[in-house]
Amino acid sequence: MHRLSYDPKNPVYSIFDHDFSVEIFTVENVFGLDPERTEVKIEGDKAMVTARGLTWAGGQETCDGGAMLLVEKTEDGLRFKVEAAHQEKLRSIKVILPGRKGEAVTSDYAQDMPIFDGGMVYEYPHWQAFMLSMPLVLLKHGGEYTYFLSKDERVTARRFGFFPRKDDPQVLDVELIYEAPATGFGEIIVTPAWEMGVTTDPRGVADRYLDWAAETYGYETFDKREDVPGWFRDVSLVVSIHGMHFSGYVFNTYKEMLTILKWFAERMEGRKILANLPGWEGRYYWQYGDFRPDPRLGGADGFKRLVDGAHELGINLMPMFGANCTNSEHPDFPDYGPISRLHDASGTRFLGNRPDWSGDRAYDPGWQIWLNPGAPAWKDKLVESLSELIDQYGFRAVFLDTSFTWTNDPYYDVFEGYRAIKSELKSAYPELLIAGERWYDALLAITPLFQMGVGFPANWLDITAKYALATPHLSVSSPCRGSVGVHEDGYRPFAMPELIPGVIPMVTIVDGTLAAAPDRLMDFVKLAEEFEKGKKS
Repeated sequence: MHRLSYDPKNPVYSIFDHDFSVEIFTVENVFGLDPERTEVKIEGDKAMVTARGLTWAGGQETCDGGAMLLVEKTEDGLRFKVEAAHQEKLRSIKVILPGRKGEAVTSDYAQDMPIFDGGMVYEYPHWQAFMLSMPLVLLKHGGEYTYFLSKDERVTARRFGFFPRKDDPQVLDVELIYEAPATGFGEIIVTPAWEMGVTTDPRGVADRYLDWAAETYGYETFDKREDVPGWFRDVSLVVSIHGMHFSGYVFNTYKEMLTILKWFAERMEGRKILANLPGWEGRYYWQYGDFRPDPRLGGADGFKRLVDGAHELGINLMPMFGANCTNSEHPDFPDYGPISRLHDASGTRFLGNRPDWSGDRAYDPGWQIWLNPGAPAWKDKLVESLSELIDQYGFRAVFLDTSFTWTNDPYYDVFEGYRAIKSELKSAYPELLIAGERWYDALLAITPLFQMGVGFPANWLDITAKYALATPHLSVSSPCRGSVGVHEDGYRPFAMPELIPGVIPMVTIVDGTLAAAPDRLMDFVKLAEEFEKGKKS
């Protein structure tokens, strides 16, 4: 964890029995409030700290600029925001709450997670580090929690830092950081309101926040969602049949996929099955951006027979598509790729997780290019590709891989790109199910079904059940030998899952699973029956 190597000498202001400091970040440097040009006014339940000048270099220098911290009391704590101005482009604002007591942190990432000696930072929307699906973190002290929450009508970056004091690890400096949309860095920045309060019910705070998010981002409870096709409401089991590995290894051809679906349809009603198809288009990830049935798996005719055969059984198929990833080796990449690349806020090209697809231990898939779904060229390419395939083959669901990936891209708004993609697809195909990987609060407006990451979130697993359904990630191991099929993790120990409200059971099928583990597969059929009973109760 990187820290400043000197005391920044930030002035501390005591307001309603809480201490506050503020740091302001341009794209070039960090600034503090100039105590010689700052005044505090407190009137009733409201307070205002106004700085008419700033400092930098740990207070060694002063400069023009200003900031205003507005604080007001709420029923169980405080609400506050910061406005700032500077002649350079402003990137973010940090509110520091020094000297807080606490020993563990709770969020949707984990319950009561001990704080590391060197500190820890939670990020929303998640990508790496401690990933958050909601901008809500709670600091535990004794039997109570202090919650820190940010509400914004746009999807914007928020970070929560917790840094123990060296002399007393249970005394911390809490950092609340807002980063402005990089599409509009300017000379003025205004944070959304932060909320801080005390509770003994962390889940209750999270539930109330998610209700606010649903209203703000525009989605209803699952039973009322108009973007949920009627057929999907009958589904109680996801059968994830893996096609082709990145290396070209074939787990299941289209003919074998249909045989597997027939086996399940003999044991439960086909309308209750959704078939997830990772690696259906050929070499997993390598083929992203050039979606088509693979000749080695059975070609166009074989895929058509699979889709038609599944529909005869009452089963719907959900092929997997890269929502924001492509291969620079594809011939048409120059037409859409270079102008659609995904970037971090500074303009650096986003490189993603860099899997070791082949096993050479280099972790350097240079051909794997991350794209912004908000970039018109890629958005149009993706919508056109999916539309052509839906028209030709007639499947009724699509899975958008890595849709949870978000960056503060300075060129195009990532989340608004997904809004546009969904709007175009649903206008053309009202009965299409759009599913995605993982979730964050606003993304639930796009995907009423999402795949949970393995172990993430580790807390409040059923918190989204009111608004969307989940199913385990495609990297869950198969019951025959623990293989995770096309996924880069290779193998995981198999364990029969337990029912979680709002989480549809999912079984992974690789080569040989049907022959080697029929009893285990029957266990999943029984689990689906239990899930069905839970829906009716």
